[in-house]
Amino acid sequence: MFGTSVLALVHLHLYLNYRTRFLAVWALSWSVKGVSFIFAIALALGVQSSLVLMAQQGTALISGFLLLWGTYLFTDRKMWKGWVLFAAGGLAWIIVAIISRQSFTLLTLPTFALLGAVYIWTGIQFLSLRYAEGIGKWITGWSFIIWGLHKFNYPFLRQVHWFAPWGFLLATVLEFSVAIGILMFYFQRVRSEVEIRDEHISLITEEVQDKETKYKVLFENSNDSVLLVEMKRN
Repeated sequence: MFGTSVLALVHLHLYLNYRTRFLAVWALSWSVKGVSFIFAIALALGVQSSLVLMAQQGTALISGFLLLWGTYLFTDRKMWKGWVLFAAGGLAWIIVAIISRQSFTLLTLPTFALLGAVYIWTGIQFLSLRYAEGIGKWITGWSFIIWGLHKFNYPFLRQVHWFAPWGFLLATVLEFSVAIGILMFYFQRVRSEVEIRDEHISLITEEVQDKETKYKVLFENSNDSVLLVEMKRN
């Protein structure tokens, strides 16, 4: 939960400074994921409620969908409508599985299968950005991919008591890696945009100066004369 809160604050900070839509969606995604941990803590403390379980699974699924949407906005691509159907089907399955009292594995499998696919896809999108350079791109991309693979094993290994703490620890490390990678990546991107802008301004300035010099030479070497007369009225 702490790692997720860090991610939410990182994206919120970036959004407040740069006002980019995908940063707002990403910040919302991690905030919703943080809420899912509140329900998870309630369940871990012994709260036996189908509504709490639905809320925990539902918010986890919604956070993944928001992350996916933000990535599409980030890459300037139109979201595939199939993702919406998968997310809606996942929410419906959560309700049906809880009402029919399915096992933990069957209940969580669709949610974490979707989350795993979303995280892996997000990581691939970062790694495939041709215009981006720097270590931040690689840290973010590979952290998302490893995190996605880790999501797939949650329905099977969450109930293995000796492994569960290590699984949560790995997830926390990956969350911090993603947070650091995104910060490095985004600041590198902003710096590149500033450098491109400064270079463009420099080229424009040089062009203006060249034209000014050209017209000055033409004027000084011209044989024509210009007479300026100031008219005064009595």
